Amino acid sequence: MSFLMTEEQKMATEGLRKFLNKEIKPQLEAHGEGHFSKEQLQGCTKV
Repeated sequence: MSFLMTEEQKMATEGLRKFLNKEIKPQLEAHGEGHFSKEQLQGCTKV
C-alpha cells in the first residue's frame, strides 16, 4: 500500500492552500483571536 498522494490529490491540496492563503488568512490576521460572525463565514464560502 502506498501512502503517497496522487497527482490529483497534490493538485487539490495546492489549490486549497492557495485559496486559504488568499481568501481566509488575511481575514484571520485582520480579525485577531475573536469569533467570526455568521455573515463573515458566509462571505468566505461564496464562489
